[in-house]
Amino acid sequence: MVCGGERETVGPDQLAPLPRGLAHSFRNVSDEPCRFTVTITPGGWERFFEEIGAATATGKLDNAVFRECSDRSDVIWRVPLPDLG
Repeated sequence: MVCGGERETVGPDQLAPLPRGLAHSFRNVSDEPCRFTVTITPGGWERFFEEIGAATATGKLDNAVFRECSDRSDVIWRVPLPDLG
């Protein structure tokens, strides 16, 4: 993962705290599936994930919906977003 410009490898049973306000990203570099738990404080971010999940389930997720969900949740994307159609 990368947080605030610092790269760190995180393995099984490890925690990766991400301080508020720092840009961060992650990816799975192995061939094995990756599962993780995210705890976000203060609350409110769950709405973003619920909205994105609902739009995905109904086939209505596109760039406009993604940006609207992001704006409502105060999510700032610092990289170009993929074209969702």
